[in-house]
Amino acid sequence: MQPRPKRLDGLKLLGAHQNGKLVFLDPTIPNWAQLTPAAAMLLSMCDGLHSVEDLTLFYRSAGCPSENNASEPEQLIQMFEEQGLLEGSIENAPAKIETHPLLAIWANITKACNLRCSYCYFSAGERMTEEMSTEKWLGIIDELAAGGGASVRFIGGEPLLHPDLFRLARRAKDRGMAANLYTNGTLITKSNAKKIAGLFDFVQVSMDGLEREHDFTRGQGSFSRTERGAHLFVGA
Repeated sequence: MQPRPKRLDGLKLLGAHQNGKLVFLDPTIPNWAQLTPAAAMLLSMCDGLHSVEDLTLFYRSAGCPSENNASEPEQLIQMFEEQGLLEGSIENAPAKIETHPLLAIWANITKACNLRCSYCYFSAGERMTEEMSTEKWLGIIDELAAGGGASVRFIGGEPLLHPDLFRLARRAKDRGMAANLYTNGTLITKSNAKKIAGLFDFVQVSMDGLEREHDFTRGQGSFSRTERGAHLFVGA
């Protein structure tokens, strides 16, 4: 264990996971870790100026939980080392790897969806109260293009429910990248089919089988609506 632990200079706090833990990223390896708020507080104290004993006292004085384990701060610092979160971490920390350009992103632009698929990995349905803004998505698309990106793959939820989907796709195209759409097909209509066909380089309409199987997993009547949307798109 380091006598005066110091957190990595490039370590970034990405935000809070839905499980309540805070997610940290070292983009140079890359490497990431989830920490409880108490552990994150201890990591923030690791400034390279204080000893493990000092950090333990700070941790205790801040009222962080000890769980009846007097050595918990020391164990947490040991964990920081093992996860490569400290400068000069121990040998079994992840080794830095050669970096490569990010070529594509799967852009979950909304959680909103008009279907309720039984197996949905995203728990899609209602739109999140604070979804990423269109301006932030435009910035991500610009950053991807500047780094040599090749495509943006728009998914959801149901991406056709996003009010600025076509604006985002046009931005990707204007930056020299492909714009791909992954949709359940039910919202493809006579009025938007030609626009979709003219803008996107690749469109995938998801079907889970024939009508019985599809409706079982995606909702009664969804097969006919998806089939209609697919025919409208092909016709366009």
